Amino acid sequence: MIIPRILGISASMKSHKSASRALFEEALRLLEGVYPNVAALDLYGVDIPLFAGQCPRALESPGVRKSLSAIDESAGLLISVPCYWGSVSGVFKNLVDVLCGAAYDLPDSQTVFSGKRVGLIVVGADEHSATHGYLDARRILGS
Repeated sequence: MIIPRILGISASMKSHKSASRALFEEALRLLEGVYPNVAALDLYGVDIPLFAGQCPRALESPGVRKSLSAIDESAGLLISVPCYWGSVSGVFKNLVDVLCGAAYDLPDSQTVFSGKRVGLIVVGADEHSATHGYLDARRILGS
């Protein structure tokens, strides 16, 4: 029997002193203790180009291919998102834009995130920033 994979995605570009990275690492450590198939995708080490309106599957970027493949092969996602200035980080928004492409190019409205169970860790400088970031992340992911 194949056990579905849960993929953790860290959208922090800070290499140190990142609250969202620290919470992400602790959450993955705890999840690995109770679930047998957990993997991580740390965007700090993945080169994702800036969104230029292209279909994601047509991009030649190894970072895009790696990210699409990791998400495609996962049943669920745990995404850690830092918030700045009252919303999600540009890194997270760009990831979604690049991996999903332009909405008008999706006649069936299906993206790489469609049908995935998603857990969010959203970290802001204060409650207001984190709350708005959480609502934005849910809206952006279409859930």
